[in-house]
Parts: sequence; structure tokens; C-alpha cells
Amino acid sequence: MRPVCVFSLAAALGAIALLPACAGNSPGSSSLVPSSTAFLAASRPGERGRPLTGCSGERRAQQEMAHSQPVKAEKGVAELYVLDICEPSIDVFNAKTYRELGSIASGLDQPDDLFVDRKGNLYVSNETLDGDVTEYTSGEPIFTYSANMGRPYVVTTDAKGDVYEGDTYNGYINEYSQHQNNGTVASCQPVADGNDAVVGLAVDSHNDVFAEINDTDTFSYELVEYPGGLTGCPSPAVLPLPTADMAGYPMAIDKNGNLLIPVLGSVEVVDGPSYSTVNATIGSGFQCAANVTLNRANTLAYVTDECNDTVTVVNYPSGTNVTVLGSGNGLTDPQAAVASLNAVY
Repeated sequence: MRPVCVFSLAAALGAIALLPACAGNSPGSSSLVPSSTAFLAASRPGERGRPLTGCSGERRAQQEMAHSQPVKAEKGVAELYVLDICEPSIDVFNAKTYRELGSIASGLDQPDDLFVDRKGNLYVSNETLDGDVTEYTSGEPIFTYSANMGRPYVVTTDAKGDVYEGDTYNGYINEYSQHQNNGTVASCQPVADGNDAVVGLAVDSHNDVFAEINDTDTFSYELVEYPGGLTGCPSPAVLPLPTADMAGYPMAIDKNGNLLIPVLGSVEVVDGPSYSTVNATIGSGFQCAANVTLNRANTLAYVTDECNDTVTVVNYPSGTNVTVLGSGNGLTDPQAAVASLNAVY
């Protein structure tokens, strides 16, 4: 799913919705203050709202050159993976110097989300109809998950290595044992309505599963929790949803159980375990903050802005910007970013 930064009409599986302009904070806006970003209806998950700008000839040549060579890993240094849908490709950077180390091009088909498990394996959701989740080791695809998937939008893992997929076509959350695709550990539909979509997923240290649900008939959102996991598909608890401007993008969870939710103009930190209060916003200068992840140490957050075509590295929890990666780093159309030392509980 891609946000729209101009007034436009978008067809979404037979429905047409008016999409307003992206609103965002100014570059000088402060962090760690309550968000005042107005609600902005997003395009229906499962359909891309903003046409791809395409790659310039120079950028395409650079990508093709990078793809002709394996990623040059640097010993003892974490990597930052950035999903750039220009090619599409996964651009790999040194997570300290942000020097590009190469790109991954195989196994991608309309990719939307990235995640890295405790062992350093990388997962990518491919949101085509009857799509899949591709798992990578050392930059090479080694396994795909597809059982019961319609349009896989978000992907995450838990501490024991199970893989979770949130679907925008049938509204299911699917859980898989690692390297098993002959069925699911659990396949739960939070709302028994095929028009709903799972647009955010996170798993905490207690194996509680959090999901953001988009009612694609009304463009309203619901935040739910499966305490203890998906086994048996119990009825999820509906959380208070303190952020009225939730816009339907992948979220993250920190080691204290706080949820980080992108809401276009900011990233809001929602207090756990009550999930009733927005304690702070992190980062600044966003127009369409649409994806957020945390490093393992919970000291850095990576926020993808799809209108500015940037990835902002943010100190966590202080909320100050560290650096902004964009065209000067070879990025054209970033969709998500995650560190190889990723936060998994």
C-alpha cells in the first residue's frame, strides 16, 4: 500500500475512494510532544495508491551494477536493509556509516514489508494476489511461505522463530513454523469480514500478538491484542485506540511493550500495557511516515517516509533525528527499512 500526496481518485478492488493530500510536521517540529496530525484516509491496503515514479537511467544502471555483485558484508558491523520498490530491490547499507554494500534483487514481487528474526534471517512480504513471504540468509532466498495467504502485507517473527503474516485480501493473520509451508500453526481472522485488512503486526516478549485492522469499507481502524498468542484463535481484546489519526501502516513494539505507530506526520509511542495513552512522538520532518522498526538495543528507530522518499534514523526513546537517507544514498522509492540486529522479543 502506498499513500497519496495529492488529491486523487483510487480504485481499490472495485471501490473508489477520494484521497486527500499528505499532511505532515514541518522539519523544525519538536519530538516527544503529543501528536496533532489530522486523520488522513489511506488508500485501501492491497492496492498501491501512489503511482511508482520509476527509476532514472542513472539509478537503474547503478542498481544493475550492484545486483551483478554479491552484498559485501563487513565483519562485526550490523547492516541496514532498505526495501526500494524502484527496481524493486533491497539496498544493503553499513548500519553505522550508511555506506551501500550492495543490493538484493531476487525473490521480490510487489514487496511491501521487511523484518529480521533473532538469527539474522530477513523476511519480505510480496503483496501480489496469492503472494508469499520470502526468507533470506546472507542475501539469498532460502524459503517461501504462502499457505492460506491472499495478499501478504506485513510480516514479523516471534522469539522462537515462528513467522507471522498479516493479509489485506482475506483479513487473516497466519502463523508458520520456520521452514514449514504445508500448513499454518494458526490462521486467525480478527474480524469475520472479508473486506477487512491486517495492516500492522507486532509480537511482544509474552508472545502477545498485536494487530492493526483496517475496515476497508469505512477506512476506520481497530487495534486488537491476542494475549498469549494465536493458538486456538481466541477472540482478541479490542484496545482503546488512543491515536485517532491511525493511517494503516506497519508498526513496531519496544522492549517495554510500548507500540510505535506511524501516523503520516509523526510516529506515535503508545504506552503499554494499557495502550490508552500516546506518550510521545519521535522524529521530525515527516510527510508520510509509513513504516517503523527498532534495532535490537532499542536505541535507534528507522522511519520510512513514502512522500519524501527517505528513511530517517531516529534516536530512541529521545526521539531526535540522527540522519536522513535519501536520493544522496541511492534511494529512489523506499518502502521499509530494518537493521540486521533487529528488535525481537
